[in-house]
Amino acid sequence: MQLSQPIKFAIVGGSGIIVNMAILIGLQELCKIPLFAASVVAIELSIISNFLLNDSWTFAEVSAKPRIARFASFNTVSLGGMLINIAVLSGLVAVGIHYIIGNLAGIAVAFAWNYVVNKKFTWKKKETTNSE
Repeated sequence: MQLSQPIKFAIVGGSGIIVNMAILIGLQELCKIPLFAASVVAIELSIISNFLLNDSWTFAEVSAKPRIARFASFNTVSLGGMLINIAVLSGLVAVGIHYIIGNLAGIAVAFAWNYVVNKKFTWKKKETTNSE
């Protein structure tokens, strides 16, 4: 059975949630790093993990750009997702929601943005011409 790109992207995203949550909880609970800083570090490390998995599995046959260019594009798009995630997390924590629930909600909201924009820009299919 061949999995579709959205399913693969979701599976990779699930692994990214594990990376994000483990780092966030570790930085918050064990290291006592402030929530905003811990969230930024956790998100960026999950972005790197997600890029490597998506690049080698989800979109392996698609890309026409060099890997460093794909990573730069993915990271730029994901920074938009990070802003979405942090805004949701901060808003929910401000109204008394536990940070773990707030973070999961932020990840869920940012997921759609990340998939749609990365598919369009990071792993855009190479245009074919009649001369090829």
